[in-house]
Order: sequence, then C-alpha cells, then structure tokens
Amino acid sequence: MKLIIDLVAKYGIAESLVFLDSDLRSITPEWIALMVEGTRRCGFVTPYYYRHKYDATITNFMARPLTVMAYGIDINQPIGGDFGLNHNLIKIMAES
Repeated sequence: MKLIIDLVAKYGIAESLVFLDSDLRSITPEWIALMVEGTRRCGFVTPYYYRHKYDATITNFMARPLTVMAYGIDINQPIGGDFGLNHNLIKIMAES
C-alpha cells in the first residue's frame, strides 16, 4: 500500500483511491461511486456497518478498548479493509 500511496502522491495519477477487501460479496457499483464522492468531500471515507450486538466480539471487547486506550479518544475503527482516500490526504500520508 505504501508504494501505491507514494506513486499517487508523486505522479498525481488518481483523484481518489478506494481500497476494498477481496472477499466482498455485497459491493455494488453505486457503493464505489458513493465512496469516491465521500473522498472528494471529506478526504477519507469508510463504510458504516450494521451488526448484530453479539457479532464482532473480538473487535468490541479487545480491539476497540485497546484502540481507545492507545489514542486516548473514543473512536471506532473500520471493521473491514474498505476505505477511500483523496489525493490531498494521500500526499500528506506520503510526506509523513
């Protein structure tokens, strides 16, 4: 992923990048369009998933509390590898 971010930052070959898990079955072309539009407006976008309250026990009871402790703020991490970045955010990431 670092190589992709560096190439986009250096050559400006994409306005937005959308990363998706390879095993997605529910994705539609409309979803991609919405994610790209989100990157244009906000810089970063990730889908919001609805889950049953007993799903994701490792995430809810291990990963999330550790993330909150590490950063000192109550944030939700994405539950999948699906996210999008715009060109400006890509340049910032490549420079840091």
